[in-house]
Amino acid sequence: MSKSIICFIITVFGSVYGQLEFFSRAGSAFAGVEMANYTLLAEYGDGLELRLYPARNVVCTTYRAFQVPSRDMFMKLFRYIDGDNEKSAKVDMTAPVSTKVSPTSGGDLRSYEMCFYLPEAIQMDAPKPRNLDVYIKNRPEMKIYTRKVGGYMRSDPVWDQEASDLQAILDSKGFDVDKTFCYRNGYDAPFKFWNRRNEVWYLKI
Repeated sequence: MSKSIICFIITVFGSVYGQLEFFSRAGSAFAGVEMANYTLLAEYGDGLELRLYPARNVVCTTYRAFQVPSRDMFMKLFRYIDGDNEKSAKVDMTAPVSTKVSPTSGGDLRSYEMCFYLPEAIQMDAPKPRNLDVYIKNRPEMKIYTRKVGGYMRSDPVWDQEASDLQAILDSKGFDVDKTFCYRNGYDAPFKFWNRRNEVWYLKI
């Protein structure tokens, strides 16, 4: 067997092994996670809800890109909770993984800010990130409209379709929301195949 073929096999195996290791670690982190708490203010039928989320600290990273770099952002935040912080401390995973999506002045270029809610136990004493691309901020109290949808939502077109569908429902009911951005929220590990939960949030005006 030639050296080039051997190198190719090693490269492919290493890539597959790395993906499996990532999914395994991410899946373990999602087991029994703490959910961001909220108060249900109203239900309007067809799954549409109005919720109140209290102010809470989150750990985030930001990209400007033409399409969402979900894995890169997730891994930066996952490394933070896996010990890449000033205390080398493990931090419990929470849900949802929440990404704010905003347009920019650069045409199709968008700003993506992915955040993990910090656990209640360390809200006031979270370790500082080592990675300069990762930061802790306070997400203020907000009222949002949303509905739960299933399936895999891993690309911009799929999320954009749900955002458009939700906007149409809100418009039909005469509800005022800030349409300059939205939040994409995923609640499940990558290899959970059934009963997945995803939500687009629009901020009530």
